[in-house]
Amino acid sequence: MHHSARISPLPILLLIAVWSASSGALAAPVTYFGHDDPRGTMVNASQARDAFQAALSSFGVETFESYAAFSVDPKLNFGATGITGTSDASFIVSSATYAAGGTKSLLDAGPTTQGGTPFNDYFLLSQPVTAFGLFIANVGDAFENSISLLLENTLIGPTATRTVMVATLGPGTAQNNILFVGVTDTDSFNKVSVLESTDYDGTMYDNITVGFVVPEPSSLVLATLGASCAGWIVTRRRVRNSANLAS
Repeated sequence: MHHSARISPLPILLLIAVWSASSGALAAPVTYFGHDDPRGTMVNASQARDAFQAALSSFGVETFESYAAFSVDPKLNFGATGITGTSDASFIVSSATYAAGGTKSLLDAGPTTQGGTPFNDYFLLSQPVTAFGLFIANVGDAFENSISLLLENTLIGPTATRTVMVATLGPGTAQNNILFVGVTDTDSFNKVSVLESTDYDGTMYDNITVGFVVPEPSSLVLATLGASCAGWIVTRRRVRNSANLAS
């Protein structure tokens, strides 16, 4: 007996739903920013850090407190996450004035002349993440300074690169000002560069956080629908094969 093929609309509807969910899941990077000038109690920066970390499912923090002062090219370690990293920033300094906590921070020396080429410090991680944040001290006290984060996935290539504008500071902010900058993205990245429009005098980085953003509801819907569609197709195929054998 010959059975005519009939196409069920259910897989097609499921695929349309998956496509719709995936389209909604593609969102622009989300930034977190808080600035205290002068440093004082770090109310604004700490609130931005707390909001950033609350959006993460897991994360680790490098505080630099385990390093000796003037250590060059320290290896970054983000605790239980197992993520490590490197940076091209200069060396460890010991000063509670510029540290977000404790006394140690990582110095970006910057060019020695006002018109010098910015160093654009980078942080290269051992694996891709979807969240990155850090405290930056002593920014924009001499000249106006715009800060952006360049996110890259070096495992994919140049197509996985985007620049996220965060804030513009100065001129004339206090020398011991401090800010928190954080970004989350739906696309993973393993390299972050801090871009400054005026990288003249030194800035300090501290309490660097890396981790993974909590999946958005649309992403969960996407995963569920995808699994349901695949399961339905497999089950349907088995039923059809059994019917053919029985005929």
